[in-house]
Amino acid sequence: MVKPSAILLPLLLLTACVTEPQSKQKSQVQTERIMTVASGDISFISSDNQRFALHPNFSKLAVDNTVDSNALMHRMQQAIIDTMMTKGYQHVHPQDMPDFLIGFGVAFESQLSDAQILQDTGMVAGLSEQGVDMSEYEKSSVLLMLFAANEVRPRWKVLAQGFTDLEQHLDESSERLHHLMHNMLAALPNRD
Repeated sequence: MVKPSAILLPLLLLTACVTEPQSKQKSQVQTERIMTVASGDISFISSDNQRFALHPNFSKLAVDNTVDSNALMHRMQQAIIDTMMTKGYQHVHPQDMPDFLIGFGVAFESQLSDAQILQDTGMVAGLSEQGVDMSEYEKSSVLLMLFAANEVRPRWKVLAQGFTDLEQHLDESSERLHHLMHNMLAALPNRD
């Protein structure tokens, strides 16, 4: 059974195929394998657009019962806010007239297949499970969507897919989640 502390799925950490013994591979992570794809036009984020809010209607989780959904929701929101503030943006509440909104989705493949993600988002990262011991990992997807204020459809989307280590500790998970958000939002210009 998975420990409740192993709640964060977007850690997306995977050991690579190397020539070391299997037991050593697990303890010594050789590489991260994360596939990322983006779609849309991010140029709507002009130099005047500095205020953002989390989208009140687009924060979705499709995870199994081994995950504390409330904790995951909070950690996702905090990682997005922290990353955006580090880039120089100002976080406001949706009712405070933000310049743009950020929505997100997180899914385990056991709950939402690549085919369904493609149908829902028009995107697929195409991460292969070949060579992966799926008893130790869960294939996971994280979607971020940026909306212009008062628009229903996102203007820009980025999808990352990788493998969650089912025995990852909470402290390490939070750090990797922040790293993932930094990479996914790297296309946004910094504000100084």
